[in-house]
Amino acid sequence: MFPALLPSGRSPKSAQRLNTRYFFAALLLLTGVSAFPAHGEDPDRELRDVERAIEEGKGRKATLEKKAASLARNIRGIRKEMIKAARNTQEREEVVVSLKEHLDTLEQRLDEKRQALRKKHYQFGNVLAALERLAVIPEEILLVLPARPVDTIRSINLIRFAVPKIESKAEELRRELTVFSSLRAEMVRRRGDYLQETKALDKERRQLGQLLKQKQQLESKTRAESKKEQERLRKLGTQAKNLRELLARLEHSQVALKPPIEGISSFRAARGTLPLPARGRLIRRYGEETEFGVPSKGLYIETLKSAQVVAPFDGQIVFAGPFRGYGLLLIIRHSEGYHTLLAGLFRIDGAVGQWVLAGEPVGAMGRPAAGNPTLYVELRREGQAINLLPWLATGREKVSG
Repeated sequence: MFPALLPSGRSPKSAQRLNTRYFFAALLLLTGVSAFPAHGEDPDRELRDVERAIEEGKGRKATLEKKAASLARNIRGIRKEMIKAARNTQEREEVVVSLKEHLDTLEQRLDEKRQALRKKHYQFGNVLAALERLAVIPEEILLVLPARPVDTIRSINLIRFAVPKIESKAEELRRELTVFSSLRAEMVRRRGDYLQETKALDKERRQLGQLLKQKQQLESKTRAESKKEQERLRKLGTQAKNLRELLARLEHSQVALKPPIEGISSFRAARGTLPLPARGRLIRRYGEETEFGVPSKGLYIETLKSAQVVAPFDGQIVFAGPFRGYGLLLIIRHSEGYHTLLAGLFRIDGAVGQWVLAGEPVGAMGRPAAGNPTLYVELRREGQAINLLPWLATGREKVSG
């Protein structure tokens, strides 16, 4: 070992010991720079600095975890309040719709009654005028008038027997006038109720809007990621030719989504219990012919202006934005391969990747200049449209039309 370093006259064993000492001495010389601290450096202080930085990092991590947990609790609380507020808003909308329908019926009845009364008044006035002309002529004079006896007798009998019938007709006319007055009074009362409920509805909507704003502020930190995903899905939407292709692209793209919130339930088990996403009048059912001459694949609901739209069931938003002729389109993915499609929205209150609960507000309808807005609702399983009506809670939801 290291033969060039062996001095002459040394035994191999002593030479080996000497060489070992030389080796360690050389090793110390080579590593001396790193083996000993430089001038002015304190290894203990560096260690303390590192330990302190680690502790501060742990503290910041714990603080952030607490903030995240608090944020999650606040969002959960706001979501519960939003679901309650949305339910109150929709119940108020249903009352307003019912009052409006009742007012329309009352107006129609009043108009019909008004026209009938005018007609009866005209007929009654003509009869009274004729009888008044006959009544002013005494019976004795009628007997000597240049007329046939039979005509004279008929005139006298007409005066005698017409009066009771006229009184009966007059009584009937008075009853009709009473009904008319009652209808008009009811209409005034109902119109007052309608205005009061409309004001209350506006208040409910403002409260819900404040809750939405609070929730959006709390979720603002995650909006950047959502916007990127939203842009990616918007491009998918422009590439897809129809809804089926869009759903296929969404499934194929394997969107990176957040883990589900607690309490997500089985969609298949919810058959017959789903609420309508918006309150209103059902104007076209599944399978009925559309204006384009093809069977409808969903439901068309005529809603109030600015009506609230909610998620019909727990799920995750996988698409939110404009899509071809559907306007603003919102797609919610449920369990077991089911999707709900909501189209015709004026505003979407959700972002891609967001998990929503049944009854949670997800958007609002618009305020068209003429008529009321229409919400299109479609249910799909594995990309195929299916009839939504059997899934609705028809026993509790008003499905009119």
